[in-house]
Amino acid sequence: MVELVLHPHITNYTWCQEFYNNIVIGKYEQVKEFLDKNKGIVSSRITVGYDLPLHIAARAGQLKIVNLLLDNMTEEVMTVNKDLKTALHLAASAGHLDVIEALVKKQDRLLLVQAYFETPLVLAIRNQQKKVVKFLYDITCKMDKDESNWRNSNSDEHNLYRATVLTSLIHGRFFNLAYKLLKSFPDLVLTKDIRGQTAVTALIETTFENQTWWSAFSMLLSAGIEDIKSRFSFRRRKQDVENVDNPQADAFVPRPLKSATDKNQIRLMSVDAFNLLRLICQQIATLKIIDADDEEDNNRDKELTKSITDALFLAVKKGNVDFVAEILRYCPRLARLLNEEDMNLFHASILHRQDKIFQLIDDLDVPTNTIDAYWDKKTHNNTLHLVATLPPVERLNQISGAALQARKELIWFMKVQAILPHARQEENNKEKKTPRMLFDEMHDGLFKQGEEWMKRTADACMVVAVLVASAMLSATLQLPGAARNDTGITIFISEHEYFNSFIISNMISLLFSSASVIAFLSIYISRFSQRDFLEALPRMLSIGLLFLYISIAAMMTNFVSTILMVLRNEIKWAMAPPAFLSMFPIFVISLRQLPLLFEMMHSTYSLTIFTESTKHLNI
Repeated sequence: MVELVLHPHITNYTWCQEFYNNIVIGKYEQVKEFLDKNKGIVSSRITVGYDLPLHIAARAGQLKIVNLLLDNMTEEVMTVNKDLKTALHLAASAGHLDVIEALVKKQDRLLLVQAYFETPLVLAIRNQQKKVVKFLYDITCKMDKDESNWRNSNSDEHNLYRATVLTSLIHGRFFNLAYKLLKSFPDLVLTKDIRGQTAVTALIETTFENQTWWSAFSMLLSAGIEDIKSRFSFRRRKQDVENVDNPQADAFVPRPLKSATDKNQIRLMSVDAFNLLRLICQQIATLKIIDADDEEDNNRDKELTKSITDALFLAVKKGNVDFVAEILRYCPRLARLLNEEDMNLFHASILHRQDKIFQLIDDLDVPTNTIDAYWDKKTHNNTLHLVATLPPVERLNQISGAALQARKELIWFMKVQAILPHARQEENNKEKKTPRMLFDEMHDGLFKQGEEWMKRTADACMVVAVLVASAMLSATLQLPGAARNDTGITIFISEHEYFNSFIISNMISLLFSSASVIAFLSIYISRFSQRDFLEALPRMLSIGLLFLYISIAAMMTNFVSTILMVLRNEIKWAMAPPAFLSMFPIFVISLRQLPLLFEMMHSTYSLTIFTESTKHLNI
């Protein structure tokens, strides 16, 4: 441990105010003049935070003044302020690389000074000072490996510091540096930092955050789920097109990751993050894991097993299928681990409604008795009771619209029900309720909200559809043209180049708006049973929205065509601004409802969860 220099609290707050301002502004001559007259000022604390002039200059990034002060200092360089920070801490936080180089050149022991276990490197990481981190990492690690720099500290303190650096690198997304550090010190994989966090939990929380389906991250899976699942070789209880037969569940052989060639492509996890994940999984695979059935008195093994269990269940809770898939590839027996509530990974994925992890574990050759083994001692709930309860609010709110939320809950219940034996479906809990009874009770409010949401949405959209249909019908009855004075017969400007566009767009808009009205009306007359929420209601709402947007687009085309036909050979550009401004309200309505259409179409017609032919789980 590096010894800190704690000078007496010499404070000169008032008469040094001008000196302080000159340092911050960078008035070198004035600072030098003051310093020549007051030699002892270099070791005086001139702020309420016990800062020396060097602290102030380093924080402000005044290199010339820093060099001036360093020329007049020896051991005072190691002085810390009220927050136990040296000048190097402050320069690292602010990202002043030139100042950092000067300080390190003067006294390299500054690199290992810790302010509450935070070295300058850690502060640079937390403040995302990338150039500073790159500079400090190598020289700090070199000094860290020199045991003479740690002669006054024990191994636990040393590992605590290293673990703090490792988790900070992961949270700061410096995955390549975290990989190098973990490669040098493999024991850090489950070592807790000053906040009680390990590298495993830090990686789970930082890199593979659960994304909504429309996020670009979930759209680009070249380095994510597909690549990971393609490296799995496991048996399935049900045949699937992507199966790779492998009679030995433990015979998982790691395959190399596909190289990322497009650096501009947004990925679910970067190659550096995946390499770090793979290294962590390799380290965990070498540890002794105690199963629930094992009788073991080794406290260290129990502690390691608990750390791994907590990390794995945290990954399930957050929906980090990448982490779960990779760690099970290296250590399949971890799927048997139980948490404090006697749940395995399968049950945890049900509790937190993590469909991708559910499907991943379901793809494994998991015995049926492992799936239905859950039984709560307090409530007597079984696995099906577990899925009959409402999920956490944060998971439920990731789906917009109560109807879609109710739909997904029903799909979850039906899928788990299909897996479990029939006897489990009729079991009563402590309150004498079967899983179906509990599901109906817990989700009754959600289905009612879904019904109200469907009706409100259909009502609002129907108003727009009726307006569009009325406008198009009126346009059909009042075709642009002029009437003869003698006969009163309308002379259509059919020879106009935009006349066909007018007629076709009018027909399309009228037909599709009328069809959308019918679709929305069908929602109103629905019984709103639970079965209707599976397909009928989402399908009709999707069709109604799609037809409505087609009719709106056709109406805009019809409007522009009408303007151009009426103007004929007049100055057409004069009507361009009013024409586009008049369409602005229509654009607003469309854009407001487009996200709903996309999610509804995706939920209803795309690859859905729990289907035999799906490769990914996208609901």
